[in-house]
This record gives sequence, C-alpha cells and structure tokens, in this order.
Amino acid sequence: MFATRSPPKMINEGDYVILKKENVIKAVRIRKGRKEAFDKLHFTLDNAIGLPLGSLFEVKGGKLNRLDLTEDVDELLAAKDDVADDKSNRFLQNDGTSQKLSRDEIMNLKAQGVSGKDIVEHLVENSMTYNERTQFSKAKYKNKKMKKHFVRFSILRPTTDLIAQMYYCRGASKIWDIFNVSSSDLRLDTLSQILTLSNVRAHCCIMVAESCQGMVAGALLERMGGHGSLVQIYSGDFPGRQALDYFNFPKHFLGCLIGFAMDKVTTLGQSKGAEKRSASITEANSSTVRDQETASELSENGDNSGKDQEELEGGNSMNEEEKSARRLCRKIEEARAREELERGNLDSLVVVSRFQPSLIVMSLLPRLAPSRPFVVYCQYKEPLMECYVNLREKGTAINIHLSETWWRHYQVLPARTHPEINMNGTGGYLLSGITVEPDTPTTETLQQAKKPKLDECG
Repeated sequence: MFATRSPPKMINEGDYVILKKENVIKAVRIRKGRKEAFDKLHFTLDNAIGLPLGSLFEVKGGKLNRLDLTEDVDELLAAKDDVADDKSNRFLQNDGTSQKLSRDEIMNLKAQGVSGKDIVEHLVENSMTYNERTQFSKAKYKNKKMKKHFVRFSILRPTTDLIAQMYYCRGASKIWDIFNVSSSDLRLDTLSQILTLSNVRAHCCIMVAESCQGMVAGALLERMGGHGSLVQIYSGDFPGRQALDYFNFPKHFLGCLIGFAMDKVTTLGQSKGAEKRSASITEANSSTVRDQETASELSENGDNSGKDQEELEGGNSMNEEEKSARRLCRKIEEARAREELERGNLDSLVVVSRFQPSLIVMSLLPRLAPSRPFVVYCQYKEPLMECYVNLREKGTAINIHLSETWWRHYQVLPARTHPEINMNGTGGYLLSGITVEPDTPTTETLQQAKKPKLDECG
C-alpha cells in the first residue's frame, strides 16, 4: 500500500503563526480586523485565514495577497555562468544619476497596484549602468531592489527551531528575564544539543530550571509529545511561560507541565503528614475545579504577557472567582510537583538559568535516579568549571564534559560560496554528565585511610 500524504494544516483564527522574511521572524496571533506590523509593513491577516500554512504572501494596500509558488521570482537573481563575462565594475559610480525613474514615479507605480516584480523590471530597464555590470553585479543589483520593492514573507507553523531563531534574532535582552545578570542568548545549535544530551522522550519525567520565558520547557514538551511529566523549577511568584503560547500546544500537552518554586526546594521531605493531608484535599477539589483549569491557565499566562491578557478580557480586571480558581490551580500544580520531586528517580535535569548553576545542580541532582543524564548551560565557562569541580568532589556523576559549540553561516551560491563575515563569537558552554550513586566508605577503606604512610613514620 502507498502511504497517503496528510492534508496541509490551515491557518485558523486564534492560533499563533510565524511570519518569516529571511532573518526577520515574528510570532503573531491570527485575529480578524487586527493590524499587524512586520518589517515596516502594516496589514491585516484576514485574507490568510483558511489558507495552508507555508504559503507565501505579498502586501498590497494593507492587505495580504497570496503568491503563486510556481512563479519563480528568484530566477533573475542567478548569475549566468555560461555567458562570457568581459564586463568590469571599475568605472561605475554610485552617484544616483544612473536611474532614470524618479522617486515620485516609483511611488506612483506602487499606488497604481503594480507588483513588486514589475517595479524591479522597470528599474532594470531604466538603469543606464545595468548593462555595464558583471553577471554577479547584476544579480546583486536585482536582489537589492527585490528586498526594497518586493517584500514577501511566509506564514509558517510555529516550531522549536523557528521560535528559537526568533528569540535569538531579537537579542539577549528579549529572551532573558528583565532582572538578568548576564547578557546571554540561547542559540539554536546549543538548544539542539541540550535536547540531545538530556535524552528527552515520551513517558519520561524531567526537571528543568530555566530563565527563557518557557522556550526550553516548550522544546522539551514538544519532544515528549504530551506523555510524561515536566517539572519546571522557577524563581519568583509564578513561572514564566510566555513562549509556550507560541507552540499552540493542546490541553493534554500542558497537563504534563507542573511548576515548583526554587526557594521551596530545600523544604522537600519536610512535614510529610501535612503534605499528605494537602494532597487529599487537592484530590477532592480537583474534580470541582477541572472545568476552571482552562480559564485559570489562560489567566496565568496573561499575567506573564500583559498584552494577551488585555486582549482576551478587554482589560486587566479579574473577579474574585477567577482569582481564587487560579490560586487553587497553582496550589494543585505545586502539590503535584512536590510529590514528583519527593518521590525522586527522575529521568533528566536541564538547567538554563541566570543564577549560579552550581547551587541549582547540587540541590536538584539528588532527585535524579542513577545513570540519568543532566545538562547545564551557561554563557561563561567559569561557573561551569566550579560546578565541574563540585561534581568531581562529591562523586555523584561520571562522564562529565564541558564543551563549546562552533556555528557559522555560509553563503552557498554559484562561484560565490564563502563564510559570512559577521558571526557570533560563542554560543555558550554546556556541562553534561551521568549521575551515579556516590561511594559509601567501608571498614577496609577507613582502615587504609587511617594507616600511616612510610614517610610519616620517619
């Protein structure tokens, strides 16, 4: 039997999508009649509703027009290798007098609704120096005019790589919390190695301590596929989960995510009787508030991203019933997370935090089962070296590696393949290892330790 291709997913109102134009990436929510700003363009997404994800669009008159993918616009940008090129650019002067079309004439063409491709063709025809350029210079000239007059972008389904690229392009101040102490950003290749080294999979229980607005937690949830448990260790009054909205996760995916405050980690294992009583209370109340969990989760996410909350509720006011339901859901979530952590034997630990990593790792590592992986990210290697020394002294881990990734973009074009000049210096450092049971000293080892050495006896 032949495998049938699944139908493409459509752009639906209320979902988050990714707008992508080369290196410019933005996540927006589809809503009718709402003006969106993207790369100096202002338009509505009404015409995109009902079309398949991955479609290519152009903006005309503040509205989106879908482009035909069979029409290859980039064919003019390729250099003609089979043509003998005896031209030279040494006599070209960039003084602005080589173009016959004025700015007013170009604006009139845009006002008449002429497509960007036709405008570029008009510019080529009215350029006095175009025929004097080399083949590569012609392609570069057209590419420059295409970017200016023929703006097109794609509407894509949000994925981990696109969301990570979006935050990386925004810069460090956008992804890390506003109280950050290190100007770091999580690169896409580093995130992929974190997912690989943590061995995340379905039906596993993972701890994650992050300061990336929930992006790392979302990447882990996507790998888990809605099966398992993810304990998010957070600082502050509530966990940061703004980036989770962009993934469009179904409800059972978010049911795997539970949060636990970082300052309460030291209280694990204390007052077990009180915890059992609170667990029984939460089990009794869980059935009554099950219908309110969805609204409370939306309100909780709204606290982290104020714009979405104002758009959903038309303001920032909440009644007492919604507040109590939200507080109750947080208590239930904290009780579940405490139960998971006190039970121990978790499968993996991921730390991408703005705090000192050594303290977090040494406090959470005993909750892992033996022979389980852990991975810690930091922009600088000195904090990870301190954590490395502590792990070696405690004897709680083996196969400990401190690594740095190398990532560089290349331009791949005919006869013009070369690495890009601008590149990022470093993508941070990763400390990974596998947990083991620490050796307990026996009677023989203690006697050998107390036995004096020969040079001590004189």
